[in-house]
Amino acid sequence: MFAQLGNHTFEGLKSPGSLSDNRGVRYGRIALVNGKDALQFTGKELAEIRLSLLLSIDFCDPVEEIEALRKSMTAAEVLPFIMGDGTVVGKYVITTVDVTPQRYSPTGELETASVSVDLVESAGGDEPEPKGIAVIDNDSTTASKAITQPPAAQPPAAPVETPADGITADVSAGRNAVAKMKEVGQKIKKGTAQVKRGVRDVRRLADEVKQAYSSAKTKVENTKKIIQRAKQLPTSLDEAIRYAENLLKLDDVADMSVVQLNIDGMAAAAEKVGISAAPVAAFSATKEGGN
Repeated sequence: MFAQLGNHTFEGLKSPGSLSDNRGVRYGRIALVNGKDALQFTGKELAEIRLSLLLSIDFCDPVEEIEALRKSMTAAEVLPFIMGDGTVVGKYVITTVDVTPQRYSPTGELETASVSVDLVESAGGDEPEPKGIAVIDNDSTTASKAITQPPAAQPPAAPVETPADGITADVSAGRNAVAKMKEVGQKIKKGTAQVKRGVRDVRRLADEVKQAYSSAKTKVENTKKIIQRAKQLPTSLDEAIRYAENLLKLDDVADMSVVQLNIDGMAAAAEKVGISAAPVAAFSATKEGGN
């Protein structure tokens, strides 16, 4: 999957042909007597994203996809935008759905269209940046610069963890432990680590994987709506946990082929977990999924 915007999924042939991400900041001008204007940082501009899509009857229903996007736009829905690797870009609203038809059926039904979707960030009460005044004089004869220091920023309050944050963090922790496990397996295979010590490291990492995925499974089971949206995730978590349990049972003199077999299985299971977790995190970040 390329990305997900609320319940709108962009994957396979429905992936955007291009994506532009525009970000900027604002400065106010303060007139100074007998001098050049001073600049005052007044905050960040809202981020803007444009998605360029090509929708065709060959792989989707263009009319249905366009109507769904327009419905979210007219309903002023605030939608989480999440990349396929689990990166949360932010929360956005759809401001424009621009459709350029390219092909119609003999009966006048839209079959292919180019669609541009404009998104604007919904900051939703983010704390503004501390403001300072920068007086910049580019006169080559004086080349003077004076900058007033902004007041010390107060540490932000700790964010409240959402179901999406919790599941994503658990899956990420499990994936990191699996990656380390694969490194240990390769070292044992190449003879750069003793088998006994290497197996102990694998067992320790397997315990980390099991704890992380068990935590993710608990969060999933406690959110029935999420299970309905992504029924494959509990299954893939169970598979990953079984491999972790197999690795926990290995003794210090385990045969390397057995170790490698279980590590490979663990890695494959972790990949399934990652694929299944993306739509779960996306849905649980929406208003419906958070209820």
